[in-house]
Amino acid sequence: MQEHGSFEIEVTGQTIRVKLFDQWNYETTIRFCHEVKLIALTISDKPWACLVDLLDWELGTPDIWAPLEDANIWSSNHNQKYEASVSKLAVHKHLMKKSDETFIGVQTNAFDNIPDALAWLEEVGIRTTNLND
Repeated sequence: MQEHGSFEIEVTGQTIRVKLFDQWNYETTIRFCHEVKLIALTISDKPWACLVDLLDWELGTPDIWAPLEDANIWSSNHNQKYEASVSKLAVHKHLMKKSDETFIGVQTNAFDNIPDALAWLEEVGIRTTNLND
């Protein structure tokens, strides 16, 4: 099946920043999880965080949650220590809270804007910028 929805991923410091767009299906989720894992392996020698920007995301089909929860477990086992999600919608926050329950030893927090999320990650000791920035 063809992918629906999209995402952007970048690493700054010890933070993987992901931005989700539109409505997702299973195929998009599988590719997203694979790409996040590959990127995480490049920084997992130290504690790392994920900043999840949901501001332009329109949710997804019910079958997207199992791969995301599997990725949470994988991340827990590969040195992820923090996750900050950014959304203004209560439904996003509720679904992220439910998904975050699959983490093991990862502290999560929800924010209404990216600057507050970045500030929290810096407060807990996660570098959110590159050394040259």
